[in-house]
Amino acid sequence: MMHPREATSLFIRITFAFFVIFMRGGEAAVCLGELDLSATSAGYLDGNTASLVLSYDSVNTGHDDAWMSRGFNIAVFDKTTNAVESRVTFDLYASASQTQSDEMLSFLQSVTDGSLVVVLVKDTAQSWDGNDHIGAELKSYMATTFNATNFGSIAFRQSYALVAFKGGPAIAEDFVAAAAGAAVGTAQGISCFLPLPSVQPTHSPTACSEEIALAGTSAGFQDGNSASLSVSYGGVDSGYNDAWMSRGFNVAVFRAIERSEWGYSNFDTYKTPAKSTEMLSYLLGIPDGSLVVILVEDTAQHWADSNIGADLTAYMASVFGATQLDGLGFRESYGFVGYKGRNSIMEAKGGGSVDITMSARCPTPSPTHSSMPTPSPTPVPSPLPTPEPTHLPTYAPSPVPTPSPTPRPSPTPTPAPTNVPTPSPTPVCTKGNYHMMGSGSCLYCEPGKYQAFDNQNFCDECPAGQHQASYGAWECNMCSLGHYCPQNTAREIECTAGSYAATSASVCTNCTAGRYQPAVKQTACFACRAGEYAVVGASQCTLCAAGRYQSAGGQGECAVCAAGWYADKMGETNCTACDAGFACPDSDDNTIVLCLAGTYSPAASASCIECAAGHYSSTSESTECTECPAGQYQEVLGSISCKTCVAGYSCKGGDFSFDACAPGEFSASGATSCSACQAGEANEYSGSSDCTTCTPGRVAGFGNSIVCDDCVPGKYQVDPGEANCIECPRGYYQDNYVATGCKPCPAGFECPDTNMAEPDPCDECSFSGSIMSRFCTACAEGKCAIATISDPDECEWRPTPLPSVVPTPPPTQNPTILPTPIPTISPTPKPSQVPSSIPTPPPSLVPTPIPSSFPSEAPTAPPSQEPSFRPTFIPTPPPTLPPTLPPIPVPTLLPSLAPTPSPSLPPSPSPTQLPTPTPTPLPTQLPTPVPTSAPSLEPTPPPTYNPTPEPSSSPTPEICDTGYFRATALFSVVGACTVVDECFSSPGYDGVTNYPELEVCSFSPLFDGTLNVTDWGVRIGDDMIIRDFDTGTQTTFAGSSNPQDYPVTFGDEIDWRSDTDGSTNFGFRICLDGPQEVGQCAPCREGYFQDERNQNSCDACPLGQYQANPASPSCSLCAPGYFQDFVAATGCQSCNPGTFEGNEGSSSCEDCPAGYECPDQAQTTYSDLCSPGTYSSEGASACSTCAGGKTSGVGASACF
Repeated sequence: MMHPREATSLFIRITFAFFVIFMRGGEAAVCLGELDLSATSAGYLDGNTASLVLSYDSVNTGHDDAWMSRGFNIAVFDKTTNAVESRVTFDLYASASQTQSDEMLSFLQSVTDGSLVVVLVKDTAQSWDGNDHIGAELKSYMATTFNATNFGSIAFRQSYALVAFKGGPAIAEDFVAAAAGAAVGTAQGISCFLPLPSVQPTHSPTACSEEIALAGTSAGFQDGNSASLSVSYGGVDSGYNDAWMSRGFNVAVFRAIERSEWGYSNFDTYKTPAKSTEMLSYLLGIPDGSLVVILVEDTAQHWADSNIGADLTAYMASVFGATQLDGLGFRESYGFVGYKGRNSIMEAKGGGSVDITMSARCPTPSPTHSSMPTPSPTPVPSPLPTPEPTHLPTYAPSPVPTPSPTPRPSPTPTPAPTNVPTPSPTPVCTKGNYHMMGSGSCLYCEPGKYQAFDNQNFCDECPAGQHQASYGAWECNMCSLGHYCPQNTAREIECTAGSYAATSASVCTNCTAGRYQPAVKQTACFACRAGEYAVVGASQCTLCAAGRYQSAGGQGECAVCAAGWYADKMGETNCTACDAGFACPDSDDNTIVLCLAGTYSPAASASCIECAAGHYSSTSESTECTECPAGQYQEVLGSISCKTCVAGYSCKGGDFSFDACAPGEFSASGATSCSACQAGEANEYSGSSDCTTCTPGRVAGFGNSIVCDDCVPGKYQVDPGEANCIECPRGYYQDNYVATGCKPCPAGFECPDTNMAEPDPCDECSFSGSIMSRFCTACAEGKCAIATISDPDECEWRPTPLPSVVPTPPPTQNPTILPTPIPTISPTPKPSQVPSSIPTPPPSLVPTPIPSSFPSEAPTAPPSQEPSFRPTFIPTPPPTLPPTLPPIPVPTLLPSLAPTPSPSLPPSPSPTQLPTPTPTPLPTQLPTPVPTSAPSLEPTPPPTYNPTPEPSSSPTPEICDTGYFRATALFSVVGACTVVDECFSSPGYDGVTNYPELEVCSFSPLFDGTLNVTDWGVRIGDDMIIRDFDTGTQTTFAGSSNPQDYPVTFGDEIDWRSDTDGSTNFGFRICLDGPQEVGQCAPCREGYFQDERNQNSCDACPLGQYQANPASPSCSLCAPGYFQDFVAATGCQSCNPGTFEGNEGSSSCEDCPAGYECPDQAQTTYSDLCSPGTYSSEGASACSTCAGGKTSGVGASACF
């Protein structure tokens, strides 16, 4: 006869091919079979989908993906049934505050450890604006709990798929950038983690009361190819059935306290590495303290690959203390026994079979054993001595005898000794019977009841899920599969069609929606196929009606075909999409409508769609509308053609309207864009078809000119349609606007510069006797021109009048011309020539001219020529001086003009030793001093830099104001014309390759206007180009024809280029500016400025600034929409289309951002977003139309 446990185990193995049934928490659950799954994620640009395909025991059951939407879609599988336990979506894209991220973290934390989890992204899970909607805590939790290494890097519209066990390694993780394809994750061969059914073994305690002993054997393929396990309780073999063991790791789990079996599972890691992950997840799910046995049959390792994961070996080492699992070889035997959370009890592996054994006593019980009845207390007669007990149970302490004649009660109940009879007034009723009160006899327990103990007064009812048909039973029988047993049931009851029952069921369970059962006494229900459905408790499935479908099996209802789809037969698994160019407005009657011209429809459309403005459809059955080509437009919806753009307007293509050309632009009929008026043309009206040519005297210098600008005074233009006015050359001027020519400079005037609006009159004592004079000519020394004259001989002699008042110069003026008294060599005037006292003049007359030289004993100047005088300044006395001062000797010689002293005389004191001269009135003319005994002294000649007497109106060098500089040379080199540095020196010419020595800034300051190239270090063979400033013509000298003493006029430009050695040309340009009177103030030229006084040079305007006028103390900032990327600029450049600049003083323009267009010149900002159906990249002047059937939203940088 078969042992009851063997029979039960055999039944379980037989039915596992269909369903594995077990009890969990009092609720029946069914393993759907070994799970294979394939998960796909496609972002917005890669299909905008998310799908999950499930197969149980290689049968595709389908999966309804309709619940998936934008964001993270999470499916959690029950680890005991492999069924989808829960599914939820978290739209993190719409949650900038990371609220959805926090909710997703809370949900994942609530998932049971070891559960299989699938995470798929649809559309996008991240924001486009750069803000991170995925919280840092969620990223960290996914990395540490699911080993998701790419989760923290998910960006906008990227695809992502994850398949992983919670607490274990990730089975599959795929991460794909946007527009690069879909992400896919798969898993295969995932088994249910099932505890054993509640089948009572022959000898298995419900509470630990006996010692447990385990003995296991592992034999690899070459050592017996087997695995076995025996379990004993209290020395009695329990008949443990190990037939479930097969190839790979066999894991048996026993409860920590009562030592009964908790569950078992097999993991064939040789077949696939995924089984290693499943085993880790299974071990994570068993309770702490459980006793675990692991035995290998055949092999657990692959012959070529390492299928045992590092995570599993690390977990076994840290949680179970198993150190030999790492490095387990192919077909090697392995055995382990130990407690979860403690060190291993025994572990062995090797080339032959290995045995493991262990035995353990129960934990120390409480004083009262729950399985034994408590005996009634029986008083011991006083004459009887306290007997010595012959046996004490292990769970009760031994009583301690005392010398007292009266026995002390034990602190715990002590069983009566076996040799002392317990008096009982009633007979002893054995188990299965009960004592009927008052009858004095024992009766059998009726069917449906039982009694497991002796001497009881009643029988217990069989609990729900059990039955008993016999009398006198001391236990109840478990209800059979396919039956149910209510409480106190004598016989089990069959489950009807449409229901089922598992072992020990108290009621039959109706088949859930989507499942059916046509027979009675069944243990499970079957899933309906795709195209069918079933309600709760159905005995058969029903075909989906026409107009409805069901693509998945096991469903409780059929879905209605969406608009644009149809199903014309019963039992359809999918609806059919309407073809493109057609529409299905009513899915019930399967009507299909043809789309006419002016309309279109993509596949699966519920209605035909009118063509949008800017598009057309000329034929019926159109799948899309055609964009109006460039030069055409259409503002009406549902059009069958486009209209030609009218003159004066532009149509970019795909427009619903036309854009009028702005002032300064024009277009012909059918234009795709407006054209800017050319230089020399203008247009002040919008919507114009042509531009107007500027008349002589007016110009338009830039494209898109709205009006022609008048030539201002100093300029002219003789030709129509010109871009710039011409500056009047030197010797000419123009004082009118809109001039077509220049006027010659009249006699008596000079025109030294170009661009003069009026001539400058000649100063007094100068003349110009002909027209077109560039400069006035000074009369001879001592002569002045009374009127306009043409001959220098006509200048008349005029003595220069002495000024009555000479302004006091600043203290910083040239101290060398101050009077310095030299007492030791001053000659003594004759008494008749020098008055004894000199009246003090008023303070206003203190500065008094002193003769620049004094007559010696030699004859004086001829009477016909008056002597010349140079004014010498004497400092104004402080206000605190007395009104009158005693007369002092008047110095007869200025320091700069004094005769050379005799060697015997003491040296002149330094300026710091000289006393401050006292203001003293001087006569307008001093008599000739009487010579002393010293040798005759000749007066020192005047300085060479000022051979002529200074006019009385300019007694000292002037202070140069801002915008001017003090000229140090007749001509100056202007650095703005230098291509390299302002002072460039070549290393020196060696006759082969080096450039000639040349330093631009070291030209002679007294350049006389004659070019001698040898003086400049230019060798024969170099190129020289000279551009004439006045005429604009240029002369080129090449090779050996370099000029010698070539005349160069003021302002001419000189280009020098060294290319004799055949190397890359290297050149620079030199600009000469002049003439300038040395020591005098000259204006800073255009592009330069000087913001300080009394400087010797001007500064170039920096980047982003300009100066169009000479003599400027500062430069102007370029206006918004303009820039300047050169120094020393005289104007700014406008930003080109595709760029903009909103700030002043910019050296460059910014590119128009992607998604915008900047079509105009000199734009200060960007604001024109690309319209739907167009796009633009960075720096675009116009948006481009999406091609290839793609489209876009507003402000798009790409099409999709």
